Amino acid sequence: MTQKGILRMREQLIEFLLENQNNTLPFPAGCRVALFGQGQINMTDGGTGSARVITAYVINPLEGLSRAEKDGKIVIDSKLKENYIADPDFVPSPQDIAGAAERNDIACLFISRNAGEGSDRKDLPGDFRLSEAEEQLITALAASPFKNVAVIVNSGGMIDLSWFSKYENFKSLLFVWQPGMEGGLAVANILCGDINPSGRLADT
Repeated sequence: MTQKGILRMREQLIEFLLENQNNTLPFPAGCRVALFGQGQINMTDGGTGSARVITAYVINPLEGLSRAEKDGKIVIDSKLKENYIADPDFVPSPQDIAGAAERNDIACLFISRNAGEGSDRKDLPGDFRLSEAEEQLITALAASPFKNVAVIVNSGGMIDLSWFSKYENFKSLLFVWQPGMEGGLAVANILCGDINPSGRLADT
């Protein structure tokens, strides 16, 4: 098998589409997308301790989706993108989100966690549970005019996702584990429909 073929197989196996109401994903061609959350930039590519791999570079989801935009597949909200590049911990106000909803077709929320040797999940905010900033952002997205919100979880361990089903406009949930140095490309390929997320869990 070629290197490209191996990469495509790996992209399929590491991604788990846990929820996809109304076929919200993949994005239709030319879809206008608003990206939220520091996880689009601070992606967890691998584990910690002996699970850590030193890489030459890491392609995060924002970079992967920006490449998809250059290929004409989607349009990323430039105002939000600039804000997150300037400050990955940027927390948009409800007014920022309402404005983004007027300009875009779908919102994508990225949540990232690390896990591995010496970094087990703890039942704390910002760890197994949502951080205060994440709760604020999720509450604002739930109350926003966005009709479709997709959540992308990048984590090497379990986190609390019980909140997802509470909000009617939260339609899709993609779990991408720790996808490696080119994980941002894999995420973009899944979201744009170039690759089918064929990963399976024990119950699915």
